[in-house]
Amino acid sequence: MFSQYVQSIEYVTVYPVVSLIFFMIAFSCIVAWALRADDEYIRSMETLPLDTADEPRHIS
Repeated sequence: MFSQYVQSIEYVTVYPVVSLIFFMIAFSCIVAWALRADDEYIRSMETLPLDTADEPRHIS
């Protein structure tokens, strides 16, 4: 039943390709951001869950 419904959708083969393109764009942007991020920012984010200070930590 479900396969008959999917087969009746016009241009059904386009949706997986568009989804893959969106995923690749998002993945590439995240990787580019991670590679360009400041090392001090990355270090502060690494220790954030382990930080036991009572005061909130502000990153500038």
